[in-house]
This record gives sequence, structure tokens and C-alpha cells, in this order.
Amino acid sequence: MSSHRFMVERIDVTTERSFEEATLALEQIVPPVDPAVFSRLVEAHASSSEVAAAVRRAQGELELMTLAKISQGSLTSLLGTAKKLNVYLVGNPLIANRMFERHRGTGLYAPLRVALYEDPAGVAHFAYDRPSSLLGSFGDAEIDAVASVLDGKLATLAGRLGAARGGGR
Repeated sequence: MSSHRFMVERIDVTTERSFEEATLALEQIVPPVDPAVFSRLVEAHASSSEVAAAVRRAQGELELMTLAKISQGSLTSLLGTAKKLNVYLVGNPLIANRMFERHRGTGLYAPLRVALYEDPAGVAHFAYDRPSSLLGSFGDAEIDAVASVLDGKLATLAGRLGAARGGGR
């Protein structure tokens, strides 16, 4: 067994958008992928060029896609106060593979986990852990380079979600 201590930087961006508007924006910028598409590629033993083409068709403008969405607020609202909280697994298999080729353990952090939530005051937030702070623990220059690219993509996403559309609320 080995243990690695490192510091993680969490980014939390508020938006003047409603939770619902922020959800729609996120899901437009980082579209959900149909998992059956990737399952068919695996079953067909698709070539790397076929996989790359399918990923490019599925990705959004930031070259990211939503691989899973967990609506945590829906269930936990039944246990107490109403909550609006969605967690998303976002990424891109082509980008992730650059790290997986170097260290399979990076799969602990790829796909990335991001959250949209509404605080008790009704303010919507977009939150994530900075990829370079998660992946820097591997001490690999190629992984660091990929993490830096991911930092930029999530910062761009945060900026777009933080900007109010049509003046916000």
C-alpha cells in the first residue's frame, strides 16, 4: 500500500443564472453522451480512428462531454429541506487516454467531477476541483500538460456559466 498526500484546490463560481438556466447552459456546452454509442464501439472492437470520430461527434464546443449525471438533490430533498444539486462526470476519452497511457491511476480523476448546486439563499454555483491540483500528484510532465489543458477548459466553462444570460435574475 502507498499513500500520497497532496493539496486540492476547489473552485466555486457563483452565477446570476437560476439553477435551471445554469443546468441548461452546462448541458448545452458539455452535452450528455449516449453510453450505448461507446458500448457499440467496444463490442465492435472499433479502430482508434472510429473511436476518435465518435468522440468528436459527441463532444461539445470545449471538447468535453457529460458521461454521467447524478441528481443528488432529488433524493436528498426527500430527507429534509429541498435541494438543487447535480453532479456531473465530464471528460473526453481522447484526452483522458493521454494520461491513461502514462499512469492508469489517473482514472481516479478522469472523468472529472463537477457540480451545479443552489445554496440556501437561492444562488446557483458551479464547483469543481482544479484538475492540475488533482493530477499533479502523479509527478509526470505529460499528465501535468493534460491537466493544464483541462484547467483551461473548466475555467472557460466556469466563466460561461458565471456570466448571466439576458441580465440574469
